[in-house]
Amino acid sequence: MTFLVIFLTVVFYFALRKFWFGIRRVKHYALIDRIQLCTLSPNIFLPEVYITYKYYVGGGVYKGHGYLNLLDFFGDVDYKLFYNAEMLPVLCLPEKQFISEEHIETYLLGIFDTISIYYDPVEPFRSEIINLHSNSIGAEKI
Repeated sequence: MTFLVIFLTVVFYFALRKFWFGIRRVKHYALIDRIQLCTLSPNIFLPEVYITYKYYVGGGVYKGHGYLNLLDFFGDVDYKLFYNAEMLPVLCLPEKQFISEEHIETYLLGIFDTISIYYDPVEPFRSEIINLHSNSIGAEKI
C-alpha cells in the first residue's frame, strides 16, 4: 500500500509539472545562430536541419537548439540534397544550386533568420521551437 501511495504521488507530480509548464510558457522570438544539415553515416542526408538559436530574456542571453524539416524552409518547392564526388553536400533547387554546407547555411539564413519559441519564465533555459519567420524582428522608430 505504501508503494502505491508513493507511485501515485510521483505520477501526480510529473503530470502536474507537465500541465503547469503548458500553462506558464511564454511565446518569444529568437535569432538563428547556426544551421547544420543532419546526416547518417556514411553519406545519407536526413530531411531535417539542426538549429541552434539564442534569445534574450530578463537581461540574460540563453541558447537553445532543435530540429526543423527542410520543407519548412522551402514550402512546396522540390529540392535535392546529395553529396558530390568531392563529398561536399549539394543542394539543388529549381533555379539554384549550392555547394558546401557553409553556402547552404548562408542561403537558409537569408530566407529565415528568426524563429518563434516557447520558453518557461521560471526556467528560461527550457525552450521549444514553434515556427520560422522570414523577417527580422527589431525596434521601430516611433
